[in-house]
Amino acid sequence: LIQKLYGVESRVKDKSVDDKYTTRQQASVPILDKLKAWLEQNQPNLVGNTKLIEAANYLANQWHKLIRYVDDGRLSIDNNRAERAVKPFVIGR
Repeated sequence: LIQKLYGVESRVKDKSVDDKYTTRQQASVPILDKLKAWLEQNQPNLVGNTKLIEAANYLANQWHKLIRYVDDGRLSIDNNRAERAVKPFVIGR
């Protein structure tokens, strides 16, 4: 599902803010709904101390931040651009 979300983003990368918003509402929101349904169904059944549990808990705790980008065409799905911008300064320490 995450790959599908990034697929939507690749289709809208050169579009206007309004077009990004519209496409995300039509294409990304249903994918996010499926992801949330999977999380709600499966998270309570995960046991042990695994990376999957850690990832599911993180996803649940950060959900409101994850979905924010679909409501604003100016926002990016991730912060990779910012990470790349500071990388030279971090590496130089």
